[in-house]
Amino acid sequence: MKIKSYLSILRLRQPIIDFFGQFPINLFPAPSILKKYSASDFQHDWKAGLNVAALAFAQGMACSLIAGLPIQYGIYGAIIAPIIGGLFTGSRNTVLGPTNATAILLLSGFMSLPAGEDRIQNVCLMIFLIGVFQVLGAFLQIASLTRFISRSVIVGYVTAASVLIAMNQLHHLLGYSLPESTTFFKITQLTFSHLNQIQVPALLMSSVTFLIYWAVRSRFQKIPAAATALLLASFFASFLKDQGFTLICLSSVSLSDFQLHIPNFSFTGINAVLSSAMACAFLSMLENTFMAKSLGNKTGQPVDVHQEFYGLGMANLACSFTGGMVASGSVTRSGLNWKSGASTFMSGLYSGLICLIAFSFLGNWIGSIPIAALATLVTIVALNVIDFHAIRTCFRATKSDASVLIITFVVSLLAPLSFAIFMGVATSVILFLKKAAQPKLSEYHFDERGTLQEMQNPEERDHPQISIIHVEGDLFFGASDVFRDEIGHACRDPLLKVVIIRLKNARHIDASSVMAIEDLLIYLNKTNRFMIVSGVNRATFHVFRRSGLLFRIGVDHVLREIPHNPNLATKLALQQAMKLLGDKNPVIRIFTDSPTSKEMIPNYEI
Repeated sequence: MKIKSYLSILRLRQPIIDFFGQFPINLFPAPSILKKYSASDFQHDWKAGLNVAALAFAQGMACSLIAGLPIQYGIYGAIIAPIIGGLFTGSRNTVLGPTNATAILLLSGFMSLPAGEDRIQNVCLMIFLIGVFQVLGAFLQIASLTRFISRSVIVGYVTAASVLIAMNQLHHLLGYSLPESTTFFKITQLTFSHLNQIQVPALLMSSVTFLIYWAVRSRFQKIPAAATALLLASFFASFLKDQGFTLICLSSVSLSDFQLHIPNFSFTGINAVLSSAMACAFLSMLENTFMAKSLGNKTGQPVDVHQEFYGLGMANLACSFTGGMVASGSVTRSGLNWKSGASTFMSGLYSGLICLIAFSFLGNWIGSIPIAALATLVTIVALNVIDFHAIRTCFRATKSDASVLIITFVVSLLAPLSFAIFMGVATSVILFLKKAAQPKLSEYHFDERGTLQEMQNPEERDHPQISIIHVEGDLFFGASDVFRDEIGHACRDPLLKVVIIRLKNARHIDASSVMAIEDLLIYLNKTNRFMIVSGVNRATFHVFRRSGLLFRIGVDHVLREIPHNPNLATKLALQQAMKLLGDKNPVIRIFTDSPTSKEMIPNYEI
């Protein structure tokens, strides 16, 4: 019995291997990369990891403040996300961790929770759902859809998020608290209505922090400006406290407080955070994919967006159980990682480990950091994220890009960000479909040399009763009405007897286009006229055959594409048209190569 069971397992082994081998992603790419790991790689990765850790630790705390979470959530995210993400992406381009955009979207999701819902109880569930959506999206290759989404969406969204972050931190800089709100204008109204509560020590602290950051950034570029500013700000805060001033500081945290978290899997909880989790998963996919592609172009390393998305999902699943914030591809940390000379994904792993060591020693010091100082750094980083070059490019490129940017930006300020990101994407897709749904139809004739070219007016027709209509572009459902109207208008000429539709450069024909051609065929047949279709490629021919259009037009009236002799199908169609008009021996002056027997009969199955 045991032998039979063992043999059954052996028989299942290969099918299982074959099944997983067909996945679009590598489930665990780290071992294959580490086989080639060298001492030189270690030196480059350790240096890059050290530089990134100095930035990531401060940014993790800042993102916690943005999201309205305890400070350790951002620190845990800065520790866990780059370690897990690197192991499952295998990419040296991307360093995962908390980002400004995802932090503000997390805050927006919390604000939309029903009254009485505790955000701390729901944060792990939300991040878990984000991770699940991202892992499933990786296997379904959802990241491929990013090519249909304009970069203007991200530029508009990030710009609005940066402005919203800066305004949401202004009251911390000035030393007073506000009721929570998610829209820009409400936050602005509340901020300016409480200006009479400004605390001079907090304002002084914010000013000093800004000056320290600016001085370090300007004169000592190799020193991490954010971490240095926080360190020196904490010393200055101690001095102010000794002088009798009052400052609100962060709460002390310790590694001993760490504990595993189990998401609150309840129907009520899932229903409360589902839409925000979907929006955040989608945004981080866009943010991570665009960032990875941009860095991949600079480094020359190919980018597998599905593998990147898978690693991002695994990192968020890990964060959901360890109390980390939602992770995404950080532009600043990934850029610093590249500039620091990282060789492999191990640089991110070292960054996480260094943040872990720093947290174990500096947990108590965090309690001496003034909130005003951290809020100042959050504001600086948020405003630095605004890419004015990208904004100018979007406004100058096309009206569509400018429209998408403006709509995304305005909606992000007026409405919750989870709605704004989908609104921007919807606008981008609609404008894309509008452009794609504009096939070009033009009438062709042949000149004295027998060359086919576009005709300027109907008087140039070589045969007044024959029209050659060349179709260029996509003929999917979005273009079918335009195609029907344009070609129908051309066929209203009462002199025409035969219409030749040249589909050589038409693509993506679907049922809507088939029905548009069928409507035209019915119209021509009622008026005792004929239709011939030329230049039909293999894909279009099979659509015609499966839909039955091939037989309604007539097999002899559908002339297939001959790739190496592009004008031959049109010449044959014109000969056939002239025979339909009674010319038994038509002379056609269209120039073609001498056809071979293989070209005359393409091997398509009917």
